[in-house]
Amino acid sequence: MKPWKRMRIHHKLGLSIFAFIMILVFVLEIIVYNVFTRFYVQQLADDMIHRGHSHATALQEHWSEETLRHVAEMESYSRYVVAVIDSRGEILISSQPLQPTQMEYVKNFDTVSEYEWVVRDWRRQPYLISQSSVLDGNGKLIGYVVMYASTTPIREAIYSLRTLMFLFSVVSLIIIFVLVFLFSNWISKPLVAMRNAVRKLTRNDYNFSLPISARDEIGELNQSIMELSGELKHYRTEREEFLAEISHELRTPITYIRGYADVLQQTSVKDEDRRKYLRFIREAADRLHRLIGDLYDMSKLDQVKVQIDKQEMDLVPFIRQMREEQMERFMEKGIDLQDDLPSTPVRVQADRNRLAQVIMNLLENARKYTPEGGSVRIRLSKEQREALIQIQDTGIGIPDSELPHIWRRFYRVEKSRSRDYGGAGLGLSIAKRIIELHDGTITVNSKEGIGTTFLIRLPLE
Repeated sequence: MKPWKRMRIHHKLGLSIFAFIMILVFVLEIIVYNVFTRFYVQQLADDMIHRGHSHATALQEHWSEETLRHVAEMESYSRYVVAVIDSRGEILISSQPLQPTQMEYVKNFDTVSEYEWVVRDWRRQPYLISQSSVLDGNGKLIGYVVMYASTTPIREAIYSLRTLMFLFSVVSLIIIFVLVFLFSNWISKPLVAMRNAVRKLTRNDYNFSLPISARDEIGELNQSIMELSGELKHYRTEREEFLAEISHELRTPITYIRGYADVLQQTSVKDEDRRKYLRFIREAADRLHRLIGDLYDMSKLDQVKVQIDKQEMDLVPFIRQMREEQMERFMEKGIDLQDDLPSTPVRVQADRNRLAQVIMNLLENARKYTPEGGSVRIRLSKEQREALIQIQDTGIGIPDSELPHIWRRFYRVEKSRSRDYGGAGLGLSIAKRIIELHDGTITVNSKEGIGTTFLIRLPLE
């Protein structure tokens, strides 16, 4: 069993198919051998019995010396030997001189009144023997016709058949062996290629290609492996970028905290400078705290089974409350924050805290990217079976080339990583994931110098 487990798949496949075909061939050969043997011997016996019956019928009609000679002459050139004996077992005539083994039967035969095949064992007996009764016009038994058929030709024919079948088996074995292993190599070639591809994947090597033109299961599996390779390559690249980004994001506030803490340890620092440095430390700590919170949220939302607490809620008072909570921050920067809400309830099933996290993130982005004197508007409406939340600002906008990437983690439009606007670049990624967990969608439309509009669609209650 162990050597079998260590064998290659194409060897296992080849041996399995080879064994199955050879067993099938051997079974068919056995069936053919038995059928041929029975048919051949039975045909010979039927012919012998039929001829003996014909002779007995002729003798019944004309029992005479002339008829006896005629019967003997008819079989003198055939493969059979005929002997006619009377009711007492005395030989009246035979087509050929009887051999001792043939005479033994005549001496010891049992009289019967029906046509019978009396010696059937062609494997061990030298002759097949049948006897046919001869009756007179009154139904009285007057003699027997005994037919002999040598079993030597039968054994020779069966031996020739065995030899032929043996040669056929050997040739078939060689041909099937070659064809099966060629076929198994051909059929297992894609599997070997898949195995090599998977091994490369385990070594983070994505430089391989599998044929996907076939429309069978092999082609589908190759397609899946290629897609898996692409996904793994993407995730590996994303992971490397993530680690680089997170290390940078963590290092920056920690550097600020350590640097200003070292300055504060000096006794010559003035009280005014001390307060300023403490404020810097607090801001860096707050930034670090927000980053850790975003990372925690992101790790929770990335789980396969995420539990969110959906409850029925009316978005109208919810949006109004969000605007009131953020109003002061917008007023400090000189930005007009407005809402446009319907007069009727807009009910959805949602996690109130998670949805608030999304709205606050989008409002904070709008506040950061909208200059003084600009405006931000929150609109709520219904469209068929969906609730629509629009957050529109008159800010600096996002370039068209950057729009497809803003949902990526740690992605910021500002290549200089300036802290004047953006944070760590996790907010939009988290927001998108939360909306997807609500079976909704979030999209963006933006023009540089004009503004940005985020559109959230949620299924209505």
